[in-house]
Amino acid sequence: MNILNYLLQTNLYLILFMGFYTLVLKNETFFRQNRIYLNTSTLLSFIIPFINSNWFQELFITQKLRETIVPAQMVYETVVLADEGTSNWAIGDLILWMYAGVTSILLSRFFFRLILLKSALKPKKGAAYSFFNLMAVDRELPESGIIIDHEKVHMREWHSADILFIELASIINWFNPVVYLFKKEIRHIHEFIADEEAASGMPNKSDYALLLFSNTLGVQPDQLSNNFFNNSLLKRR
Repeated sequence: MNILNYLLQTNLYLILFMGFYTLVLKNETFFRQNRIYLNTSTLLSFIIPFINSNWFQELFITQKLRETIVPAQMVYETVVLADEGTSNWAIGDLILWMYAGVTSILLSRFFFRLILLKSALKPKKGAAYSFFNLMAVDRELPESGIIIDHEKVHMREWHSADILFIELASIINWFNPVVYLFKKEIRHIHEFIADEEAASGMPNKSDYALLLFSNTLGVQPDQLSNNFFNNSLLKRR
């Protein structure tokens, strides 16, 4: 199995797993189970192509998927790039070099953002976000204690580890739009879990809902951190 076939299989499984999630699980309120599903299905998408056990292949229709993928030999048709006497390249070689180039750029950007993140996580006006054991919350925000409780849930449950894992998966599969749905959904679930626990410290959930809308929005922290005031998530929350 060459790398092109492996990537094709991995991304087909990502599509299947996300399809099941969208149709069956997305609107359910079992947030922790959905978190486990998204992380596990992402990991399985990378592992399944390597497993040759018969029962496992039947369970995940691995063999049928392999039969539908264009054989590698058809991809590696030789294309002459210049006149006789020059080197020939295969289509597969060009695709691999392009893939490796884009992936390298995205990985470099990812590690650069990680380096800058620690210095970016400093208390400032309107801030409310966290990353692993680092937290930045403006103490002057209304109900800052509840917001801190919210961020502590992110920290305690290692939500930042999920973000890094899904981020790396999206870098490896940058060409597949479905992987960005995984990133979006895992962030939604993180906020739902933290909201559920933080809201338990208020008299009723409507007070917590008012808190979400009563604070100044538009804070733009690094995308690798958990942001309490995330405009794109407020409606679902």
